[in-house]
Amino acid sequence: MKTGTNWTKSTVIVGLVFMIAFILSEVSFADVVTSNLTIIPTPCKRGDTLHFSATIFNNPTIPTQPGTAYYGSVVLDNTNAPELNPWSTELKTFDYPAQGKTVTVNFTSTYTVPANLKGETICFYVAEGKEKANKISYKTCIKVVPPIKPIMKQKTTK
Repeated sequence: MKTGTNWTKSTVIVGLVFMIAFILSEVSFADVVTSNLTIIPTPCKRGDTLHFSATIFNNPTIPTQPGTAYYGSVVLDNTNAPELNPWSTELKTFDYPAQGKTVTVNFTSTYTVPANLKGETICFYVAEGKEKANKISYKTCIKVVPPIKPIMKQKTTK
């Protein structure tokens, strides 16, 4: 009986080691949220020009050395709007702030909401990285509303 018990113990230990390794590898590949995206105007209409800024903060879960320089951009998330072409702003360099502080990054690139947008929302996120962009914000979606139609004046007869 003892040989079966030793085999079971070693199998459980090996299984636990693989499970811990898998969990740790998933954590290292996960996107770390260190920014909030602001889009103006919100809501918008087709044809509107969107402007972007990001507030960068130092996430205490996985802290970044303050002063570390990164490249960042805003990326169109066309998952729900496949008719839209991939798009991103210019790369901006920013330094990560100290814990409890923030840095605002204003992007000069603008995005015109296309007339062929089929959905009622358009989504973007902040990414960091020069070659491979990693998300550093949650996806921010804004409502796209139909344009207000002017009220037609009635002709009056004299």
